[in-house]
Amino acid sequence: MGVGDIYTVKATGTETAGGFSIIEATVPPGGGPVAHVHNDSEEAFYLLSGELEFLDGDRIFTAGAGDFVLVPRGIRHRFKNVALHPARMLLWI
Repeated sequence: MGVGDIYTVKATGTETAGGFSIIEATVPPGGGPVAHVHNDSEEAFYLLSGELEFLDGDRIFTAGAGDFVLVPRGIRHRFKNVALHPARMLLWI
């Protein structure tokens, strides 16, 4: 995960019978993980506040509060806060 990012687990795989995990993230300016791939699971993001730049395969775009982003398994992706204020989101893995 990115330097300075704060992640709070809201639900674990154990609590959801192995279905998914939910994590709340606060991503400071410049924060976010390097590009990576999950070969065994999808990853979904719901922006609560702020904006994040996403890489989804070969596509780069900005998502803001209220946006939902789904990354299928096997797709290289990352998010990065290129704004001046922290962003908050929920992640499903």
